Amino acid sequence: MVADVQDPPEPSTLALVSGILVDLEHLVEQQLPLTRREIEESSDRVP
Repeated sequence: MVADVQDPPEPSTLALVSGILVDLEHLVEQQLPLTRREIEESSDRVP
C-alpha cells in the first residue's frame, strides 16, 4: 500500500507580507519607548 503524502501548501505572498508587517509593528512598539527613554536620559545629562 502506498501512502499518499502531500506537502503542506506554501503560504501566499500576501500572508508572508502580512506577517512581516505585523512583526515590524511589534518591533516599532518595542523600540519607541526605548528610544524615548534614551532621549530623556541623554537630555538629563546635558548641562
